Amino acid sequence: MTEPQAPAGLPERFEVRGLLGTGGMATVYLAHDRLAGADVALKVLHAHLRSDALVVQRFRREIAAARRITHPNVIAIHDLVENDHTVCLVLEHHPGVDLKRRLRLAGPLPGAEVARIARQVLGGLEAAHAHGIVHRDLKPQNLLSDEAGVVKIADFGLARVDDLVGLTTNTMTLGTPEYMAPELLSSPLVDGRADLYALGVTLYELVTGKLPYRASSPMALLSLVRDAEVPDPAVEVAGLEIGLRDVIRRAMAKQPEDRFQTAGEMRVALESDRRRSLAPPEPAAARCQSCGAPMVPGLSACVECKHAPVRIASTREGKYRVRLRKARAPWTFEHKHRLVEEIEQLGGVVHFDTEALDKQLRELPVAVAGGLDQRTARLLVERLRALELPAEVSRRGMLEWFFFLSSSNAVAAGRALGIGFFFMVLTSMAFAGAVGPSLFLLLPLLAVVRQLYKRMRPVGYFDGTTGALVHSDALTEAAVRAFSAVRSPRLRAILRRTLSRGAQLIERARRLGDPGAEAAIHRTAVAALEQGERVARVEEELSSIDPAQLWEEVQRLDAQIAAERGLDETEALIERKTALGGELERRARLEREVVHGTGELLRLGAALNQAGARLVDTATDEGQSRAALSVIERDLDAALAAREELSGIAEPTPSPPRVAAGATR
Repeated sequence: MTEPQAPAGLPERFEVRGLLGTGGMATVYLAHDRLAGADVALKVLHAHLRSDALVVQRFRREIAAARRITHPNVIAIHDLVENDHTVCLVLEHHPGVDLKRRLRLAGPLPGAEVARIARQVLGGLEAAHAHGIVHRDLKPQNLLSDEAGVVKIADFGLARVDDLVGLTTNTMTLGTPEYMAPELLSSPLVDGRADLYALGVTLYELVTGKLPYRASSPMALLSLVRDAEVPDPAVEVAGLEIGLRDVIRRAMAKQPEDRFQTAGEMRVALESDRRRSLAPPEPAAARCQSCGAPMVPGLSACVECKHAPVRIASTREGKYRVRLRKARAPWTFEHKHRLVEEIEQLGGVVHFDTEALDKQLRELPVAVAGGLDQRTARLLVERLRALELPAEVSRRGMLEWFFFLSSSNAVAAGRALGIGFFFMVLTSMAFAGAVGPSLFLLLPLLAVVRQLYKRMRPVGYFDGTTGALVHSDALTEAAVRAFSAVRSPRLRAILRRTLSRGAQLIERARRLGDPGAEAAIHRTAVAALEQGERVARVEEELSSIDPAQLWEEVQRLDAQIAAERGLDETEALIERKTALGGELERRARLEREVVHGTGELLRLGAALNQAGARLVDTATDEGQSRAALSVIERDLDAALAAREELSGIAEPTPSPPRVAAGATR
């Protein structure tokens, strides 16, 4: 560390002791704060940037937001020193090295240590995201670790200032491409899941010693980030713990919906076993009969076109039936559960109790429903195939009887029928007029016919009035209203996933007879929909501001101000530039509101995901499931209460407290 000359304008309370580093925005010094009696880091804005009012204004606002983060794993911001000679940020000094340097010196880290580092970083990210602050440039260089193993995140809020510096100097870059989430290539609007992607890449690098994607040019690298398959760190590191491997790969998923939705969800996955770390499977989604969009399972209408599906109904005139045919994969309990659930959702009733149904489904093919018209039968087949149940349409008639007689599950019945008929003929010929013996021999034949009838009896029946297609009318109405207001594909994907999970849990709570848990799940799902509507309104206002057009105007005004002009004209140009700066700041504020609101929405979805994971763990025990629902009700109510507490912290005060040049002499 060199002995630099102290920058001008610093209060005398700071004794500069060394140079820690320099970058495109600022120079960082190590100093001793005589007033606090502790070492601090001073990040001094470069002189040419201090003269740009827009950069300084953004710097103040971002630091004001970042100062709200108080967490042991985040570098604390103490003060902002601003006077005629300097703009300087006073930061907590963490006496450690960044993880990139440590990686170069010591090589890959053990999996257990990487998991410990990840838990600390996720704690800091969780605190930041709760305040609507996304780091946007998370990488090993911004993670500092000391000898005690304490890891702290540096440079929160400064990535957005870097963006602004790039715009003002025509050197704008896309951040650090190696750690950049794929969605950043198509939209400047990001949420906390972009930080989770960057952390996933960082963890991959720490555990393997190399980056997941490497290319000869930035554009080729960005193409790999967007399109290449997510690499498996276990290929590079033999014996890597499966749980850590799964967490890294899920964090690096290409689509934000496939990642962990919050830092807290990812931290829970690291702290628990592999089963709890994985979200429960999404229920299969059928297509809307009207617009073809995927239906949200559990809702009574399509959220895209508001079309309500027609109930399945049997008629006397219906000549078609639907049957399940043999599949390559063996028939499992999950298949049976899907079949029963689909029949009930379509308004049907299952004929058989659990034991009889097991016997009926022991061998395929079996009939699902009869008395259907052709269109309805095809619709039912489409729904069953969407659930991975191999179904087909057949027409009532002699061919249907022949099909069952020739199928593997009716071979024994057919053979008995043939033998019985043969003996009946022989008996009739031998004992002409002897009715008694003939009737006696007919009894086995009647038993065989009865068995065939039972085999051909459909699993369920549909009369158009029984069953319940609607899981929650109120939830459907809220969903249709929200999707009418939300246009952003990003928000719609979040809402669709949240709704699907909520409807799945509502149905489970209803089956277990727990109205308290059902109400809590319903409240959480509706709160998520309302939150999505709020974020959509802010996004709509945000879309009305074109940043590219504003920056073109700012640069044009800068060129005019630099030219020799009269004083009055120059003042008018500066006033115009200040007004444009206000518009840019309004856009920055709206962006923060979008990030904060999206974070709240993701946390509600994560709470439902955790509830689903908890029920997956108790799926085989009804008593445990009922106990889990009580815990879920408490957790969801706590999540809603936390959301209310955090709802007003998205926008910070206009500027943080500043230290005047001579105030602490």
